[in-house]
Amino acid sequence: MKVTLTVDAENKIAEINPRLYGGFVEHLGRNVYGGVYAPEDPTADEDGFRKDVLELVHDLDIPVTRYPGGCFSSSWFWEDGVGKDRPVRLDTYWKQLEPNTFGLSEFMKWAKKAKTEPLLTFNVSMRPAVDSARMVEYCNFPKGTALSDMRRANGDEEPYGVKLFCLGNEQYGSWEYGHAPAEVYGVRAREVVKQVRNLQPDAKFILCGDADSMEWNEKVLDICYDYVDMLSIHFGIWTGEENDDTYFDRLNTCRRYIEDSINVCEKIRKKHNSEKRLTLAVDEWILWNSVKDPVPGEEWTCGMHLLEQDYVLRDVLMVGGLYSLFHNAADKVSLVCEAQTVNVIAPIRTAPNGVIWKQGIYYPIRYASRYGRGTALKIEGAPARLHVSAVDRREQNEIALYLTNTTFEEIKLDCGLIHFNGEEWSVAEAVMLTSTDEKSCNTADKTVLAPEELKNVSTAGNTLNATLSPRSWNFVLLRRK
Repeated sequence: MKVTLTVDAENKIAEINPRLYGGFVEHLGRNVYGGVYAPEDPTADEDGFRKDVLELVHDLDIPVTRYPGGCFSSSWFWEDGVGKDRPVRLDTYWKQLEPNTFGLSEFMKWAKKAKTEPLLTFNVSMRPAVDSARMVEYCNFPKGTALSDMRRANGDEEPYGVKLFCLGNEQYGSWEYGHAPAEVYGVRAREVVKQVRNLQPDAKFILCGDADSMEWNEKVLDICYDYVDMLSIHFGIWTGEENDDTYFDRLNTCRRYIEDSINVCEKIRKKHNSEKRLTLAVDEWILWNSVKDPVPGEEWTCGMHLLEQDYVLRDVLMVGGLYSLFHNAADKVSLVCEAQTVNVIAPIRTAPNGVIWKQGIYYPIRYASRYGRGTALKIEGAPARLHVSAVDRREQNEIALYLTNTTFEEIKLDCGLIHFNGEEWSVAEAVMLTSTDEKSCNTADKTVLAPEELKNVSTAGNTLNATLSPRSWNFVLLRRK
């Protein structure tokens, strides 16, 4: 198949928000216990954090991390995770034991070491608004109050300075603790914002939206539009779909979710005669195929093996397509969190005694995060099942191209670069990831899905020529000569 694309320097979408490359730490399975936090492991540092996990988080360059959930947040008591005397509780949602040895205090320390900005999720469904305000007082007020002095007494003299907050999690869903009609949730969320913003005027708030229900979105926005900054939508992509076309068509579904949700935001903006324009936060996207029962003998224990999914080539291509989708929606989406970061439906997997490995999906996430900072440009000419995006890295004199071929055909690619002031280009880096075995995945013992050099790629003046293998994720970094 021959494909001709055009990248136009004047056809700009928007500046990409670095928060498009966020992660997620939830108290679920071995995401926390045995993942980011494992005091007994030989890799642990003085705070009990796995140093090998931190190294890979640094490599992914995760700018923001959501905590503590997810569904866990709807039964979360932040007070349990600070101070010395911490209660052991049952997490009735995920049916696990929660010792609270890793809590709010530890997450803040981990976030600092991970060089990531904390995004805290309030428990707005089961607790009154004042409890969210008290958590912010504990986190951010300098000193002189009971809660700020409690933080100082617990060893953290300086305020955390948290500015990003989720107003609960998936409150539209019957599965969620505290699920309520849109009108009830909207009032709950609004009252939280009113109290917290008086404490933290520069705080930013993410309202629970429903990707499947514009009726829900319209109702909660009508109540909260003047109070919030982003509307959340979640992408749950079922990897167990056998039909290939149906699986990859989920990318079109996600694109529709973005368009429909931002249209509702605009509708309510006009209704409220507001100059403020909301953006979207895809603060949870997951690839999964089941909520597996606990391993026999692990019921109601800490660090259970839950949702430790192995990702194959098709999932790598899906992730590549997703990040091109996010790039191409940079004018609408300003924050994205992959759920989760370690072990649980995650790019990073661990085992005891310093065993760690990268899943295949690690690599499109890494290359998107490390090189997808700049201005997103529109690409014209892409056929169905070729998912592409371009980022003008003007300060680095580079263009990053992301090319995901989900077809079973080889693609001969000609890509013209126009309105770049007559500049000529060279290939600074070119990698691809594919496999002849569609069912293979990376494990602790073997790596079968990893980038290799993309060899058939060259430039001639303002044109890039490349051959994309069937079923391949590809990244090309061009540099101005």
